[in-house]
Amino acid sequence: EFDGKGLTTDNIPLELYLGSAIHDGLAALAHGVDIDAIAAAAFKQVNEALLKNTIGEVDAETFASEQGTLVEGILRGFNKHVWPKFKEQYPEIVKIEEELLFDHDGLRFMSKPDLLLRDKEGNLWYVEYKSTSSNKEQWVNSWSTAVQLHSSVRAVEATLGEKVTGVIIQGLYKGYVS
Repeated sequence: EFDGKGLTTDNIPLELYLGSAIHDGLAALAHGVDIDAIAAAAFKQVNEALLKNTIGEVDAETFASEQGTLVEGILRGFNKHVWPKFKEQYPEIVKIEEELLFDHDGLRFMSKPDLLLRDKEGNLWYVEYKSTSSNKEQWVNSWSTAVQLHSSVRAVEATLGEKVTGVIIQGLYKGYVS
């Protein structure tokens, strides 16, 4: 923020753009939108945005189509293999991508947990989606000390007035990047 206004860039890195498209699709899925509609919209969004920003580049159409298909595949795979297990184990959706605030020592932390769920026993769970091109052990082990997660848990607990039972980091593997 600068001078009371949020700052953004016109150039969003590809990894962030694809991650945002995946998050949007997963939020729509949690809201009950049909996977075919989500997948088609995600493919179109990614494909068109990349074509718009890669004008004149060699194989721009192939690259845009590949990335759109990658996002569509991640969403369809999650819907088929992960989402049914989530719904079975955590039947209540508490919040989906809702901004939460946590005040601590004069600082205000803003958090937007991807998904808050409640299990059959009534316990609260925080789900964080992380798209990645790494499947290394170091990536997996990095989450126990991630400030973002710990701060987000505090924001959830402050907002809802109850403890978070656990955090689920749902990795969404985008493939190998050298």
